[in-house]
Amino acid sequence: MIMAKRITDTSIKALVIKDKEYTYTVEEGLQLRIRPKRSTSGKGTKAWQFK
Repeated sequence: MIMAKRITDTSIKALVIKDKEYTYTVEEGLQLRIRPKRSTSGKGTKAWQFK
């Protein structure tokens, strides 16, 4: 059995937007995809992904 990480709003906000896209796996099949900003005026994005 895989133990799921406890994910909170604070822990999501603490994830840093880097120069390259990466994923943060919460549990098997559920990931948070963190993408870099596209332009100098924009911010990066964080989106849930279920596989």
